[in-house]
Amino acid sequence: MSEAASERLVRELARDLRPVRRVARLRVAGLGAAAAGLLAAALALGLSGLRQDLGGLLASAPGFAALFGGLALAAVGGALAALGASVPGRDGVERLGLALLAAAAALGMVAGPLLWVLPAGAASPPWTRDGVCLLGALLVGLAPAAALVGFVSGAAPQRPPLVMGLAVAGAVATGALVVHATCPFAGLRHLVLGHALAPLLAALVLAAPLAWLLRRRLARSGAAQAP
Repeated sequence: MSEAASERLVRELARDLRPVRRVARLRVAGLGAAAAGLLAAALALGLSGLRQDLGGLLASAPGFAALFGGLALAAVGGALAALGASVPGRDGVERLGLALLAAAAALGMVAGPLLWVLPAGAASPPWTRDGVCLLGALLVGLAPAAALVGFVSGAAPQRPPLVMGLAVAGAVATGALVVHATCPFAGLRHLVLGHALAPLLAALVLAAPLAWLLRRRLARSGAAQAP
């Protein structure tokens, strides 16, 4: 085949190809989400301050400590799983994130029964305080969620609802961890509803709408690029 014929063949094959969007490296995206989470956490801690008995509860209340560790694992695991599931060939990162989420769930199941033996006087506050802590976890999680969702949207994952759910769960787990370290209450009901379930509830509520928005954006982008 002559050089001219080869060039014509290449042009013919490439004529209907769509432009490739550059996707940030996972390391860069992960560091960006971590930086956003740390900044939001620092701001929240600066406004609220750590609870005065945090060290004592972590040392003497196994359920409280297990929940603290579970939220920390969920924050890292959700972010890693979302990032890994957004890019083909990064299955190892996704599996690591899912393993951390499984460990977080296991710690949560261990924490539940142990929370019954919290120190005396750790009664749950009014129900409205559960909503306050849920809202606080969501607000602190907005910054890392924006970073993760932004990356996921640019990477165009194959399973948008799952990946969006993982991203939101990881981000809100960061917020719940901050709430857990600052909230002055330690009653069983409150710790479960206001702290432990925050990542799961946020993922259940927000994953589907975010995935729908992503699909619409991809559909509009595909229509705009179509010849």
